[in-house]
Amino acid sequence: MNVLIDVHTHVYNYSGSVKTIKVSYSYENFDRADLVGISPQNYRDYRFDLERYVEGKLGVGEIGLDYYWVKREEDRSMQRSVFMHQLSVAEKSGFVEIHCREAYDDVLEILSTYNIKTVIFHFFSGTLDHYRKIIDHGWFISIPPRESASRKKAIQYSIDYILCETDSPYICESPDRVIDSYMMISKIRSEPIDIIIEKIWENYHKLKI
Repeated sequence: MNVLIDVHTHVYNYSGSVKTIKVSYSYENFDRADLVGISPQNYRDYRFDLERYVEGKLGVGEIGLDYYWVKREEDRSMQRSVFMHQLSVAEKSGFVEIHCREAYDDVLEILSTYNIKTVIFHFFSGTLDHYRKIIDHGWFISIPPRESASRKKAIQYSIDYILCETDSPYICESPDRVIDSYMMISKIRSEPIDIIIEKIWENYHKLKI
């Protein structure tokens, strides 16, 4: 049985991110099930050299846009350039994990112009309309155990493209608290948790990886 478990790390400068990648390569099996990418917070010192680190990898991530921290249009434009370059690299593997904060319209518009078959939107915070567009492409969202109006609407609308996460240690103290996400979905949909677990498991198997 092969199970995809999201364990990721962020170092909020480019040199630190590259160092993390290199350290990770020292671990057995890392090269058989990993995503490597430079998060949008590192757009200023991105070297446009992602190709050096992704050969033979499962995919690229987390990458995307973050307009919560970046307000000036000039900086957002730079961030979009970094995002588009990483997407062009990701077309070879066809698998991307997206970080998106207050930038869903731009992310969806840009992403739809690339040939990426498998996309997971980490820590979904978009609107129901955004979720509908994601579903239309056959892409997925990942739900943390933190209820919000937008996530509640998405969960009520369709569970068919939903995965679960913790975003530990920011939301939960430990990754094993992913059960909290399942329990939240169970409560919102008024369905038994064993049914929710089974359905999310089916969703995982729909991923083209």
